[in-house]
Formats: sequence, structure tokens, C-alpha cells
Amino acid sequence: MEYTLQLSDEIALQKDDLATYEGAAFTGEEYYLTVPLEHSIHIYGADFTFFTSCTCPHAYAAICYDSINYCFWVSDAQQHNVVYCLDSDLNELQCFYVQMNLTGDIQQIAYQEERDTLLLSYTDGIAEITKNGEFLHKCPLPLPACHTALPFADAFALIRISQNMSFFDIVSSQGDMLESYDLPLEGVIKDMLWDHDKMATGSSLCFLLLLQKPDGCCFCRCILKPCTCKQPCCCEMDCKTDCICKLLSSIACMEAALSHILNAEGEKLQRAIALSDSICELLEVNRSIIQTITNVTMLEQVLYAKLTAIQERQNDVSCE
Repeated sequence: MEYTLQLSDEIALQKDDLATYEGAAFTGEEYYLTVPLEHSIHIYGADFTFFTSCTCPHAYAAICYDSINYCFWVSDAQQHNVVYCLDSDLNELQCFYVQMNLTGDIQQIAYQEERDTLLLSYTDGIAEITKNGEFLHKCPLPLPACHTALPFADAFALIRISQNMSFFDIVSSQGDMLESYDLPLEGVIKDMLWDHDKMATGSSLCFLLLLQKPDGCCFCRCILKPCTCKQPCCCEMDCKTDCICKLLSSIACMEAALSHILNAEGEKLQRAIALSDSICELLEVNRSIIQTITNVTMLEQVLYAKLTAIQERQNDVSCE
């Protein structure tokens, strides 16, 4: 089964002035958008309504949320390769300099919960570092011009901008291109976030792109969903082995999406326990999580059925 990338809808960020945002982070309840030109961070609710603006001591650009320690990691637009840690009130806790042999400044920053590390996006590669700035791993990219990258199971989902064109790529941790999709968008892509709420209600991989347009900023929701093409072979392959590999790749993408959903539910529960003092609220969150786990279990059964079908028909496969 092939997957297609669809641009679902645009969500305008309503604010009086036309702020130039650079980075975005989501805590599960609020969106934090950096405005380095103003030395500030704007905060929006989960429904994308503007809440407040906080003045910052430095020009923060890239930003991500650490769901284990409930803090933020940000880069400095005016100081090359400097990373700050901010508490939940956006106060600076620590600072370190990243010594890296990669091209240019930090494009974006992401938190990798499974390894409790940070991913730094550079033009020609992705660097994994500890939260003390220690270098761990570098992933070279098959094509340069990386703008932002997110962890995606054992791979990376990234936005690549080349010759005024934008692409959504999935790249292995060794730097091999697994999937690539065109992004026919108007405006400049600033950052990317997983859309966990949408992924929890369906079988598609969903993400949000922060776009800067002449008339302001917006989020564009993108959906990677199964192709409904009825052609004999919608992936245009005549090799059965390649078709099997393509189908297995799509199943792997869905498994990665489900793992992100479960991680998001775990973050939701941790945050509810930390912030709520009402047993009724905790029970409501628990009911929501149980429903999500039930949906994920049903989707897992579908994926298992696909794997069984591949095993049974491995000698006679079509791409329908």
C-alpha cells in the first residue's frame, strides 16, 4: 500500500501584530512560539488562540519541549551553537556551547524522549547530543538543505528546503532516504511538530508545519495517509520484492506513528498527575487514555493482519 501526503487545513494564529516566528514547541496544553526579533516567546492555547507574550533575555530561535523534565531547550539566534535550558516559566537554568563540525547555525532543535537526548538540525546533517552538550552521533543526509528534523522511531522525519521547493523526507539513522514527498506550500516553513491529537483518532501520520506568510503566521496540518488509488499498481513497480519492501516500509511508518501516539498519552498522564489536584480530572484523563489505547490496539491488529497476508502471499504479490 502506498501513502500520499495531503495538506489538510491552515490554522491562522490570531494576534494584532505580524510577529515573525522561528520555532515552535507544544507541551500538550500550549504552543510556545519564539520571536527572536522581539526577544520574546508567544504562548497559544491548544485551540491556537493567543494567550500571552513573555520577554526573554536572549533572542531564542529554535525551541523544543522536554516532556520528562518539563522544561524547554532553545538555541540563540545571535550566538552560534549556544543552547539554553528554560524552566516551565521560561527562566534560564543552564547554558552550553555545542562544538560541532556541521555547516551553519542550528536550524531547529528537537527532544528525543526514548533516549532522553537532543537532536540538532543543521543544513548538512543531524547531530544527537546529551543535555549537557556532549556529542553522541551525527547523521549525514543524502541531500543537503535540511531545515528541521524530528525523531521517528529509528529514523528521522525532516523538512528539506531546496531551490525554493519544500519536501517532507523520512531518512534512516544511517542517512539513507526512505521516503520523500513534495510540499506545495505558499510561505516559508519555520518548524514542524507532530500532531499527536489527530494521530490518536485515526490511522494516519499527522504533523503541523509553522508557516510564515506575508499576512502573518499559521499552522498547516499535513496528513500522510494510505493511497486510495485503484490502479493495478499505484506505486508503479513491477518488481514483487520491491513491492513487498514498500508495503513493509509503510507498515513500519504506521508502527512509528502508533509509538508516538502512546508516548504522547504517557506525557498527558504525567502532566495531569503533576498539575491536577482533582481526582475527577485524573479519572477523565485516564478514560481518554484508555480509549486511545483501545484504538491503537485495533490498529495494531490491522497491521498484524497485513503482515500475515504478506507472509501468505509472498510468492504472489500485487500492489493493490
